[in-house]
Amino acid sequence: MKKSINSLIIAVAIIPTVAFSQTTWTDGNNDSVWSQAANWSAGTPGATTAVYFDGNSFPDPLYTSIAVNGGIPTTIGSLTVNATMNTTFSLVAMGTDTFKVDGPLTNLSGFALDIGLEYTFGSNTLNGPIIFSSLVNTATQNVSVTDAVSFTNNVYLTLTTNSNYGRYTLNAGAAINLTGASVKIDPLSAYAGAVGDKFQLFNVASGSWSGVTGTTLDVSSLPTLTAGKWSTTNFTTDGSISVVPEPTTWALLAGSLTMLMVSRRRSQA
Repeated sequence: MKKSINSLIIAVAIIPTVAFSQTTWTDGNNDSVWSQAANWSAGTPGATTAVYFDGNSFPDPLYTSIAVNGGIPTTIGSLTVNATMNTTFSLVAMGTDTFKVDGPLTNLSGFALDIGLEYTFGSNTLNGPIIFSSLVNTATQNVSVTDAVSFTNNVYLTLTTNSNYGRYTLNAGAAINLTGASVKIDPLSAYAGAVGDKFQLFNVASGSWSGVTGTTLDVSSLPTLTAGKWSTTNFTTDGSISVVPEPTTWALLAGSLTMLMVSRRRSQA
């Protein structure tokens, strides 16, 4: 028995651990193309790569737009803009490109990072300034925002249940700007409705938001309910929507209460 335990310990000890590789943008090939290995300090990043940008990433300040691949979905482990960054820069599409960061998306500089291609959220924490100028797919992620983030295009959220849906939680000091953005519910959302359910799409209790109007939430994209109806009146104030009873249900309840009161009065007479 002791020999078996020792063998198990040895076997566990030799199991390789997956470590994130690291690479920094250098534009060494001088063509601003993401997929060129020569533009990175340690080769083109992959799904488990921690990507960095710093003050040496853009030796020519005239070329600060990086073209991400060409119709190839791009996923990386994390993205960090170091405090030494000395310019605003953008990630743009070469074709029908999509971009996903599975981990934190962090900008420690005072210059904006503009993501100008379709973006899909992983388990993200956003530390700005970050601008999403193309559409974003939040799916059912709970995205934590710790600094300044702007959306200027379509923001898609998925509703599955009242505990599993796309949302943004703002930490103290965080700010979201939705000027020009349209918040839409993904048409493939499976949610069908339950009276009393509430969806806190943007939790701004500890942060702030701006650029929100009566048309920011695209109500036409809300799923069709089999029970209750949507109430969106609180969205512009606290970022929430909820399912409330149909007016006929309220009328039936009011009628039942009236009949109950009449019955009690008759029994007391």
